[in-house]
Amino acid sequence: MGDEHVVVGPSQVLWHRLRANHLAARLPAASLVPAAFAGLQDSAPRAALTALYSRVEDIGASDWEHPSLVQTWAPRGAVFVVPRSDLAVFALGIAPRDSEARAALRQLESRARDSIAEPRKDDGRAENDRLGPLPPVVAQRMRGGPIWRLVCALAGVQIRWDARSTQLLPSSALEMDEEEARRELARRFLRSLGPAGPARFVRWAAVSTTDAKVTFDAIRDELVEVRGTGGAGFVLAEDAERLERAKPVSGARFVAFGGDPVLQPAEQIVAADRSHRKAALPPWACTGLVLLDSDVVAAWGRSQGRVTILPLASLDHRGRGEIGAEAQGFPLSGDAPDVVWRTGR
Repeated sequence: MGDEHVVVGPSQVLWHRLRANHLAARLPAASLVPAAFAGLQDSAPRAALTALYSRVEDIGASDWEHPSLVQTWAPRGAVFVVPRSDLAVFALGIAPRDSEARAALRQLESRARDSIAEPRKDDGRAENDRLGPLPPVVAQRMRGGPIWRLVCALAGVQIRWDARSTQLLPSSALEMDEEEARRELARRFLRSLGPAGPARFVRWAAVSTTDAKVTFDAIRDELVEVRGTGGAGFVLAEDAERLERAKPVSGARFVAFGGDPVLQPAEQIVAADRSHRKAALPPWACTGLVLLDSDVVAAWGRSQGRVTILPLASLDHRGRGEIGAEAQGFPLSGDAPDVVWRTGR
């Protein structure tokens, strides 16, 4: 990293992240793998499908389960859609370096694979009970948490969650050097949400502070420091010029809570105005936010074949037209969605 650094403002950071996450210009049709390069959280029903629709041309209602993609419980024990070819990056990239804990987790991984002999639905048992007695080092250092999900992720177990049930799919052990997986996961995090530092990586990947610092140190020669009102942190050296020269983004995009990386807590879009989340709370069913020219201008919700839009800012004729057209293109099964504009909470 040396003394090299770039200085940027908050708008440049926001514009850069939108472009880095393919929210400024859609990728060509069928570009599902590059769209999911940093993982798309799918913990809200079909949030990953919304993320794909906002990033790729001609998305269909079933593309979230395309063979090139897979669902996993990594990182953070949440449901993620990631490229099938990169499953090891997301799974092994969160593996703890603590040798005693790692050895104990490997034993549990084998136990998890053995317990999933055939595809089957979740039987309702407490997840962690499936592993039987936990080694003391795991119980102590993992602090309870979704240990079953962590173990399944590390074991390469794939899941299929459709908002009604979870299927656990048999798998073989993942084959990738764990240190390389950790480094690559950090690179993808920075490519998606840089500039950022180890502390943000801890929250994003749910790894220990020590592991995050070691991983960032391992790729230090690939990083450039960022300073300025846009926040301190690091970006990949190959992204530094794009960040410095980032320009405004135009167009409308729907992004989902609990699914889109740019709406994770503490990210630029949400932090810009906390009232946006408050305005989108129940009693109505809000699914996420609408961006227009990189600004949050509306909240939206989806129920069956209906997409509801709640303006959070004054919209001119062009803005309403672009948002309406974006809503009409939503990848739903059956007929085109019924778009409803809400006038108040």
